[in-house]
Amino acid sequence: SATLLQRANFASSLTTSETYGRISTPLTEVEPLAEILLARDADIAPAASFFAKASGSRDGRARGALQLLLTMPEYQLT
Repeated sequence: SATLLQRANFASSLTTSETYGRISTPLTEVEPLAEILLARDADIAPAASFFAKASGSRDGRARGALQLLLTMPEYQLT
């Protein structure tokens, strides 16, 4: 729990900048990403809804959905 804020900041940096490289994905839905990142069933509806309804490019929406998945409590326990 002491590093929760640091992990959230890392997720933000990972998904909003090119510090750690570029994210290049043909992502058309959030489920495959959630299967990779989450070791258990989780409610991914917020991330899926963001990806489906947010404005902007597919890459930007994928980054946002990825950030949501990386900051979920279920991801922290994986």
